[in-house]
Amino acid sequence: MLSKQARVFADSNLIADFLRGNAELGDIYQLDNEGWIIITNIFNLMPLLKRDDYLLKPGSAKDVRFSKETGTSIAFSGTGTSGAIGTAQAEISFSKKNSGYVSLKKAIYQNIDLAKMTPVINNLWKTNGYSKKPQRYFFVNQVCTAQSGVTLFSGEKSNTVKIQSTLNQSLTNAGIIAEGKVEIVANKKETLEIISDSPHAPLFQAVRMKSNGLWDAMR
Repeated sequence: MLSKQARVFADSNLIADFLRGNAELGDIYQLDNEGWIIITNIFNLMPLLKRDDYLLKPGSAKDVRFSKETGTSIAFSGTGTSGAIGTAQAEISFSKKNSGYVSLKKAIYQNIDLAKMTPVINNLWKTNGYSKKPQRYFFVNQVCTAQSGVTLFSGEKSNTVKIQSTLNQSLTNAGIIAEGKVEIVANKKETLEIISDSPHAPLFQAVRMKSNGLWDAMR
């Protein structure tokens, strides 16, 4: 089973890797005691595969935000639980356990054509013995790559995080936060974060082989 911080976006079948913060299409992971390790990337392992031959047409770039869906809210002024909120600050509140906040700028979803890829990964799973314990392995079939953005996770409820512009710029909306030029200056409880002002892929979808040999989305 995936760790809670990875599954916080389960309703969208989106997973967050807070350690790497930059998933790649074709990555193969192994689960171990609710943690995971990346084993390889299929296009590195099998260099004769031409990556572009297995890609579907990507979606258009758009801003991506998850807040209310995962139990968070944001304040841009006034007084928060961590004190006064300055003009270059914002406070994000997490009302539920295992909740997240995401604000990404110009994100693009890119998918692998699973119908075309399935024979390849079926053979790979069999050859490497992954099919003997298929619940332990998963394959990244979609990544969400953003121009910049902020992805936060709180394992505890009633948590607050204060962020501040690194440019002393007024924070007045989620779009400015999505530029990634912010830093955490106070947090009530521990959080995980991916903050980047450059292109990165913080979210991805993955599939796992079921016991009947079919593939299903990781949740």
